[in-house]
Amino acid sequence: MILTINADRARRTRPSSAATKAKTRNTESMYELARKNGEEAKKEAASPSPFGAGFDKDTVEKVETLVTMASSFSDPGPDFTVFIAYDATGIEIGRNRVEGY
Repeated sequence: MILTINADRARRTRPSSAATKAKTRNTESMYELARKNGEEAKKEAASPSPFGAGFDKDTVEKVETLVTMASSFSDPGPDFTVFIAYDATGIEIGRNRVEGY
């Protein structure tokens, strides 16, 4: 379970294992571009942006799953990618937004 904090309440959610679509606060359409686990997740989490997630050393050591969400080319405005890091228990431990695709 992942604890997601909203402005007015907290709720528990589970990360999806299938490609998903979600809405961000800015109303851009997002889709799951990739999901990596274990050493592969750590390697991408440690890679500097704009070609990797660019997480700090502490987050990289704890990451078990790295989910890459991306905006759609058809969305208005600039494209961006969001990297979401989860620990072994499924708790979100980091989130980085990188401009571009």
